[in-house]
Amino acid sequence: MNKQKYVKLFIGLMFGILSLAACTNTQTTLDNMDKNTPDLKKYSDMFTDQDMESGYEEETSTVLTLEDDATLENTDNVTIIDDTITITEEGTYILRGALTNGQVVIDADKSAKIQVVLDNAEITNTSTAPIYVKKAEKVFITLANDSENLLSVAGEFVAIDDNNIDAAIFSKKDLTINGNGTLIIENPYGNGITSKDNLIITNGNYDIDVSGHGLEGKDSVRVANGIFNIMAVKDGVHASNKDDLSLGYIYIADGTFEITSSDDGMHADSDLVITNGTVDIIESYEGLEGKTVQINDGLISIVSSDDGINAAEGNLSEETTEVPENETVNEDVYIKITGGEIHVDAEGDGIDSNGNFYVTGGELYISGPQSNGDGAIDYDGTAVISGGVVVAAGMSGMAENFDEDSTQGSMLVSSENVQTGEIHLTDSNGTEILSYSPSKSYNSVVISTSEIKKDETYTITMGSETQEIEMTTLIYGQGGMRGQGPNNGKMPEHPEGEEMPERPEGEEIPENSEEKEV
Repeated sequence: MNKQKYVKLFIGLMFGILSLAACTNTQTTLDNMDKNTPDLKKYSDMFTDQDMESGYEEETSTVLTLEDDATLENTDNVTIIDDTITITEEGTYILRGALTNGQVVIDADKSAKIQVVLDNAEITNTSTAPIYVKKAEKVFITLANDSENLLSVAGEFVAIDDNNIDAAIFSKKDLTINGNGTLIIENPYGNGITSKDNLIITNGNYDIDVSGHGLEGKDSVRVANGIFNIMAVKDGVHASNKDDLSLGYIYIADGTFEITSSDDGMHADSDLVITNGTVDIIESYEGLEGKTVQINDGLISIVSSDDGINAAEGNLSEETTEVPENETVNEDVYIKITGGEIHVDAEGDGIDSNGNFYVTGGELYISGPQSNGDGAIDYDGTAVISGGVVVAAGMSGMAENFDEDSTQGSMLVSSENVQTGEIHLTDSNGTEILSYSPSKSYNSVVISTSEIKKDETYTITMGSETQEIEMTTLIYGQGGMRGQGPNNGKMPEHPEGEEMPERPEGEEIPENSEEKEV
């Protein structure tokens, strides 16, 4: 989360109405939403026919049989010194066998395109990358059908040249990985796969266990398909380019991801686009983060110790991502959901956009924070919904609803007491519209669906409490920093029925307090 929690809560309690006035200047109408948030990337621009092609002819390829101190090769295009195999010419090279302390280096002409086929190959290195792409135009690593391949780093990295090699596969150039085999990567000292250009994966099965990032690309990480089981101490998938802020993006066309990470599940300094697939982020600090996050389809599940989905300027430090007072919100920062089914279980904000938030379709279910210093939905600019289903449960302290520019009905309802259990919404005939069971306690919920209409009456059950809601306006209730809501702008009582204690004048926020910025 990119905001100091104590300051945010204090503003929410005392200056909600003033914040509402300031936010009015940042509203973006539904009419120009599509203009402001175009489709960011196209599949045809992300992958070439050669990226998808994993075929090869063994008869015309160079076959390398890996064996300690005895690797065999059948061409002058390969140099072997002390189990370091250097490929110097364009062509296809098939690797079979094992090296207990070896390396494959691609060091060819800058116009060379090289295909390396891993066909039941195992390469371990004690101090550097088992596969190192030093120079070429582009390298394709193909996982042979039904093969199982292992790349591992057995010791801390030691520099072998001017490049900061820190991954089991480290590439200075564009790198594509394809094929239908399996690749296992073990690196307790750094990253899994790193490209200092574009990292493109079009198929294969991947089991990655690393202390750094699982997949990393400087310009981009693009995935057309594949099965990924990633355990990473840093980010599961990471893209960052400090030299060109238009790059450093992630594009997921399809695939199955199971990610356990200590940092972000997927982190892009620029755009993060998911068009389809299954993404299961089992553990993360923040689930999905980018300057923009766009989800068009797929089944996505996120568990995060901070924000579930976050949009923020990737080139700014966390200390400066808070929008300064009286400054216009950056329209280029946003979260946009057009389809898919998304489940978020967040200890921080469920949705946190330092810009705008748009929903045009899909289903979004949020079990949000149990702290009044965070919200199930949090945005600095505008939030507009025109389609889809949203159910966002959390605490009422910073609760926010969609804005009046929305064309679909939405209600924000708070309970006087903290609740557990299912949320049910029924129409005036008693017909159930939807139900949702948050995984944590809550006292506030935002519900939006196409079945919520102006001038209709609905019954909402939140755990043990039932309320009747008359939709006198299309958007019912605004809370937290957004002004008056169902409780006439008043904050609900503290869960224990006690007044929220004021901080003594002059007392600093404790260093380890959850009110501090995380």
